[in-house]
Amino acid sequence: MRTKLPSRVRRLPAILAIGVLAITGMSTAPAYAEDNAEETIDVKIQAEPEWSPKDSYRVGDVLQFQLIITNTASADRAVSITDSNLERYAPCKWWRIGGNTTGADSIRSDCRSSKGFITHTITAEDIAQGSFTPWVQVHTNEVRNPSKVYIDALRVEGDPVEIPSGLFTIESLTLDEQGAQEVYKAGDRVNYTVKLADTSATQSYAVTESTFEEGSFECHPGETEDTQLCGPLSHVFTSEEANSQSWTPFVKISASANGEVVRTQSMSGEPLTLQGVYPDAVGGPRHDADATLEGEMTNPIELIHRAGSNRYRIPAITVATNGDLLASYDERPTVATCQGNPNGDSPNPNSIVQQRSTDGGVTWGPKTYIHKGIPSMDCDEQEGYSDPSYIVDHETGTIFNFHVKSFRVGLPNARKYGNDVNDHDVMQAEVSISKDNGYTWEHKVITPVVNPESEDLWNFAASGQGIQTVSGPHPGRLIQQYTVKNWRGTQAVSVYSDDHGATWHRGTPVGSHMDENKVVELSDGTLMLNSRDIRSSGKRIIALSHDAGETWVEEHMDPNLIDSRNNAQIIRAFPNATADDPRAKVLLFSNAQGSDYNRWDRTHGTIWMSCDDGQTWPFKKVFREENTSYSTITVLPDGRIGLLSEDNNNSEGIYYRSFPIGWVEGACQTMSAQALSAEAGTTTLEVPVSVTNYVAPGAKGGTLNATQLPEGWSATPAEVADTASGPAEGTFTLNIPANAQADTYTFNAELRSADDKVLASTPVTLTLNGPVKPDYVQRSIGQKNTKILRGDWDGDGVPTFGVRSFSRFVTFDANAIDAKPTSIVQFGRVTDTVYVGDWDGDGADSLALVRGTTAYLQVNAASPKTTKISVPKGPLKVERVEGRDVLVAAQ
Repeated sequence: MRTKLPSRVRRLPAILAIGVLAITGMSTAPAYAEDNAEETIDVKIQAEPEWSPKDSYRVGDVLQFQLIITNTASADRAVSITDSNLERYAPCKWWRIGGNTTGADSIRSDCRSSKGFITHTITAEDIAQGSFTPWVQVHTNEVRNPSKVYIDALRVEGDPVEIPSGLFTIESLTLDEQGAQEVYKAGDRVNYTVKLADTSATQSYAVTESTFEEGSFECHPGETEDTQLCGPLSHVFTSEEANSQSWTPFVKISASANGEVVRTQSMSGEPLTLQGVYPDAVGGPRHDADATLEGEMTNPIELIHRAGSNRYRIPAITVATNGDLLASYDERPTVATCQGNPNGDSPNPNSIVQQRSTDGGVTWGPKTYIHKGIPSMDCDEQEGYSDPSYIVDHETGTIFNFHVKSFRVGLPNARKYGNDVNDHDVMQAEVSISKDNGYTWEHKVITPVVNPESEDLWNFAASGQGIQTVSGPHPGRLIQQYTVKNWRGTQAVSVYSDDHGATWHRGTPVGSHMDENKVVELSDGTLMLNSRDIRSSGKRIIALSHDAGETWVEEHMDPNLIDSRNNAQIIRAFPNATADDPRAKVLLFSNAQGSDYNRWDRTHGTIWMSCDDGQTWPFKKVFREENTSYSTITVLPDGRIGLLSEDNNNSEGIYYRSFPIGWVEGACQTMSAQALSAEAGTTTLEVPVSVTNYVAPGAKGGTLNATQLPEGWSATPAEVADTASGPAEGTFTLNIPANAQADTYTFNAELRSADDKVLASTPVTLTLNGPVKPDYVQRSIGQKNTKILRGDWDGDGVPTFGVRSFSRFVTFDANAIDAKPTSIVQFGRVTDTVYVGDWDGDGADSLALVRGTTAYLQVNAASPKTTKISVPKGPLKVERVEGRDVLVAAQ
């Protein structure tokens, strides 16, 4: 029996406490309150995760916090913060937070400094006290019924935040504006000044380590008694630095007292963009996956994560023809603009960022910019670039990066139809072009190409990568997929070039519920479009093109691919394989398929494999169970697969992995069997086969059997074991009727898995040859009172010849010209009717001599001894009954 407590509010401050934060010693003190045993709420005040505490504070510095509310009651509740010693607490209110049995989200964590809420500005009183204790006052009531109050004026405190002061800090590392440039080259000089705060007259300060080689490294008093300046410090860029495309200023400052170092601080400034001298790109090969590679998927490498005001999303990946691996993505700043502070998709002043790896993805170079956004409070001045997608022209080496260009409008606020490249109220399409393996870029707006009739409200290149065709009607065509919005709905369309990017053309749009869509070339040159469904069906939309993207047909839903309304990538694993090579049909697909219970949840990042040009997708493997949004893949020069993805709870970072194709554990297999031959009359034959897995080092085994056999034939199945490397070998037994005529027969050998899926098959040809007659047999043909017989006289499964001449019976153990007799026996009468059969079931044949209704069964072919039995009168025939041959009436 359960007793409810009287309605009241109480606080147990020790429950759910978490660990002490580094440096500041700040920790959370959650609260637990209830008005009865079923009405509870947890409240946590903690440091803003994106905030970096300082080790010395001054008046005016800002502390940042995050509030986490968890409704542990059974029913939904409205929650609000009614009072606090934090600034901007009032907007922290939620009309509904789900209860723990309603299935709704029971946690809210968006009341945080990074969203513009709950901060504290340090005061002189805080400095004097040496700490600050944050608190909030919580109120809960029934959803849509403010008069039904459950918790009122519950005060929750966090642990005190230590506020150390009086220790010097590096306040700024400032570039001298004189000589400042957007892009620097080798030989250019930059000058910086360092400003120190909270300095002491009893200490001296000096630059002890830096990226500078000239200037004043001893610091001197600044404008106020508690500041010092160091510099100016100078640096001249080298050719090596220019070729690296980025340089980051760095200083380490030491404070000394009485000849001893008492404190050291360091700071890195914003990276500067450099440009070197780079060789022109040349054409290069496409890369095939290497199925012989063993190993696992690598651990994720964080290329970049949310830092300060910048967030990072929308990955794209490709391989330049010089072998460098390129990763591109959006840098999305949280800055004040004419649209406010959107921090998201276009028209936010985003930038297209790129990082380079020259060692196959093991290490990555610094962040550089393909096209940098321009934030501004004046919408006529603002520019943004979003959603990158690569194409590499393997014939010329040119690299294209397609993306959105925005001024005042973008995807969420597009309001004008048009294609004027200078119209700031039109969402623009841009392609950036590099002819030096992605080091430098030129930019071209192609809005009139993408929206030639001005009928699209918006358009954007589907991020990830496009293709260059290998075969089909237009080999070498460059194709980038776009999503466009018009009166027909949301459509997919190809933008293509047949002159290496000099001019671009738009095909015919398809569909009405498309979203980000990709294209892959199939083994016969047909293109397959694979699209996200804007209706969030949990499936992918497919269409086919037989004219290299100009038109699309056969639009349908793929019943096999599961998708969480997400961008994805589809590629051909062996682009160099010819149409008659089964590897040409192998496709790989990356997406977030979601969970079994929530297909809208962008989790369970998965690699899928098809062996049949995307008709089926029998193999898949999850690379990350947690949040995984957009992902894209490419084949690397070493035959591994490179994977770039967003995999963190807020999709604010870009991560790289690689894996051999065998990691997917697919079985795209071929079976081979040599043509067989045997003598007619052979009743059993061993059929050896070899199974090769062309997408993994080893082959998958199963049950080996024969199908499509001639009538009366059968097979004895055999089990074939998996192999860690190399082909799997197996042999099954073919059972052939003894009366099978000399001819050529074809049947299938087939390997099936435990769940009865076909893993491999191949046609097998068997030729049954007429037997070679020994010389004695040849000479006996046509002789008086002579019969040429065939039987398995010794039970070895191979029928040979015998000759019955008058009452003499001669047998042979081989079908060869020079075969010698193995037995000669004399028995019976010349008038006896002769039959051949296995009368005792031991597998060896002998004769039966019939006179009227009596038959004399030979004990064995080499003996004149017989046993006598009765048989029906008249013509007889031999039948197999219960494991032995018997004589029965022919009619």
